[in-house]
Amino acid sequence: MHDFLNDYDRLIPIWILGRRAEVPANNTLLRCLQYLCPDTVPYGKFCWNNECGNSKFYYRRPGDTHDRKARACCFARITDEMEITVLSAELKFVLRSFLDSTPIERPLPTTENASTPIPEIRFRDE
Repeated sequence: MHDFLNDYDRLIPIWILGRRAEVPANNTLLRCLQYLCPDTVPYGKFCWNNECGNSKFYYRRPGDTHDRKARACCFARITDEMEITVLSAELKFVLRSFLDSTPIERPLPTTENASTPIPEIRFRDE
């Protein structure tokens, strides 16, 4: 096991911008993203304690019809079949190897099939 992860007994599926990923259960989203991209996520502009605002995202859990409010992924615990629908620019940057190499298997919500449009996330330094 990786020393940066909490103990886990299995990998669970989550969806990141329509792409399926298997990540360690019992961990925060940011640690799971580090598991997926260990060469880039640790070097992102993240404070790891919810102060910088660079790890915001929107998500849905199974059965949700609307995106849930953006949260800092350094504190958000993953759940089985969680769907990440929007990522901050910094998260997209550090996940580019995963995003570029993993096929989209599930369409993202749009204004046509979601009740509200997905807003662009803006940050302090943009």
